[in-house]
Formats: sequence, C-alpha cells, structure tokens
Amino acid sequence: MSKFYVLVQDDKFKSLLDSPSSLGLYEFSVALAYGEATVDEEAGVYDLVYNTEHKRGKSASDVFTYFRPVIVFSRKVYDGLDYLKKFPEVRINSPVKSHVAIFIDTSLVGVFDRQRSKYDEWPDGYVVYDLVLRDMDDVTCDIFRVAESPKVVVVSQKFKDDVESMNVKGFSFRELKVS
Repeated sequence: MSKFYVLVQDDKFKSLLDSPSSLGLYEFSVALAYGEATVDEEAGVYDLVYNTEHKRGKSASDVFTYFRPVIVFSRKVYDGLDYLKKFPEVRINSPVKSHVAIFIDTSLVGVFDRQRSKYDEWPDGYVVYDLVLRDMDDVTCDIFRVAESPKVVVVSQKFKDDVESMNVKGFSFRELKVS
C-alpha cells in the first residue's frame, strides 16, 4: 500500500507572508482553493516578505506552504521535479528572486474516507480535522489536493523520496492514514 503525506513547511524556518503594501496572495489562494478564482496572465504580482515575528527561524527554506494550495518552491526544487511544471505559476516578488509559486490545481474526488476521517460538514463544505484517505491504489499523482479539504496539499511517497534525495531544506511530511 502506498503512503501519502500532508506537505507542510518545517517550523524551524521562516515563513513567507503577504507584504502589507501589496495584493493578498493569501486571499487569492483561498479563492483558488474554493474555485472562486483562476490563475491567468492578467493576475497581479504578489509581493512576499519573511515573517519578521519568527526571530529565530532560518530563511533558507526550499518550500513555503503558508499560501496552500499555492506552494512556493526554491528554483532548485522546481527545476528538479519535472512533475511540478504542469501546475500553473502564480507571479510573485519574493525575498529570493528565484522562488517559484505554483497553484496545485489537481483536486481528487472519491479519496476522502468519510467513515474514518474526523470532520464537520457544513452547507458550504467541510472542516476536516483528521484526514483519512481511501482507495489510493489507482492514484498516480505525486502532489494533489482532496476535494473535501481543498487547502491541504497531499504528496506521494515518490514526492517525499524525490525531495529527500535532493538535499533540500524546510520540508516536513505528516503521514496520512489510508484505509
């Protein structure tokens, strides 16, 4: 049985945030997650800054996940994982000019285990506390979202192995249960 993980940034590293004087990538990413916006050529450029309140955090992370389902990768990671290039890019100005932001637009239906997951269901969606996946044998995606929890980015064992073989920093993986 394949393993899958929630992708997050290691909290030893500084996160990126919206610049106070720019368009809000966070709000745009939420709209993308819920299908209320699209990535297009006319979209603005989002200015990002390091979180200044994280005084001890290192700034050399190769991944930033605060804007999920928009993920900011270092150029090294983006260039090293060809399967990331299929996702639409979001234009950013980051403290590191070579950062690349992509919208994880692959959202899988039918993989949310309603019996084993812990969640609340509301008229306009779900609040998922403990995500359990089901029937993942046919899944061939290495990075995707689950339709019922659209701001969570899930990665495969292959993605995790690929990242770990690159000797990059800032990635953290939380294994998901698969029924």
